[in-house]
Amino acid sequence: MTTKPTIAKTYSNTELQNIAVDFIASRLPTLTNGERTIDALPLDDHIKQRSCNSELVMNTANRSYTNRQMTVQIKCLDDNMWHQYIQVRATELSSLVVTQSALAKGEIITQDKLVIEMRPSHLVRSHHIGSVEELIGSRATRSIRAGSSISLNQICAVCKGDKVTIYAKHKTLSIKTNGEALENGLIGENILIENSQSGKKIQAQVTGPNQVIINF
Repeated sequence: MTTKPTIAKTYSNTELQNIAVDFIASRLPTLTNGERTIDALPLDDHIKQRSCNSELVMNTANRSYTNRQMTVQIKCLDDNMWHQYIQVRATELSSLVVTQSALAKGEIITQDKLVIEMRPSHLVRSHHIGSVEELIGSRATRSIRAGSSISLNQICAVCKGDKVTIYAKHKTLSIKTNGEALENGLIGENILIENSQSGKKIQAQVTGPNQVIINF
C-alpha cells in the first residue's frame, strides 16, 4: 500500500486514471529490451468529479505486477469516504520486421521492402525476425503480404538449387570453389552442398546470400 499526498483537491476521471497509471509505472521492473506502454481504461462518464481532503491511498491485488492488466484501487479516507477501481494495462513492445510492400515467392529482400514496427511482445513469436540486417539479400520462400511480419520459415539466405561460392579454410590456407545448395539454409545454419568440380556432397555453414564456408 502506498499514499499520494493531496489536500483539499478535486479529481476528474482523467486525473484519477493518470494517478493509477503512475502508480503501476513506479512498480514495474525496468525493461532491458523493447518498450512499454501503460494506459488506463476509461471510467464511466456518469462518474462525477471526486473531492478528497486527505491523502489518497492506493493499492492493488497484483503483487507481482507481471499481468498485462491490473486493477488499482484509489481510496479517500476523509469524511467523503469513497473509493474507485481503475483497470490499468501495461503492454511490453518488441521490435519486429514487417513488409512495407508484398513480397513474391523467390523475390530478393531489399531494405526498402522492410520496416521496423513495435508490436506487443506476447504476440511476437520466437521465430519472427526483429532485425532488418538478418534479412537483406535473402529470398522469400513464399508470397508474403504487405504489412506482415517475417518469420524464419519464410526466407532462405541460400535456397535449394542456388549456385553458391564455397570457401574452404584450414588454418592459413583458404580455397574458393563453386557448388550447388541441396537444401534451404539461413545464415549460421549448416546445409548440404554439392561441389561442382568433384561432385562430392558436403556440409557447409551459410555465411551470407549464396555463400557457405567449410572449416577443416
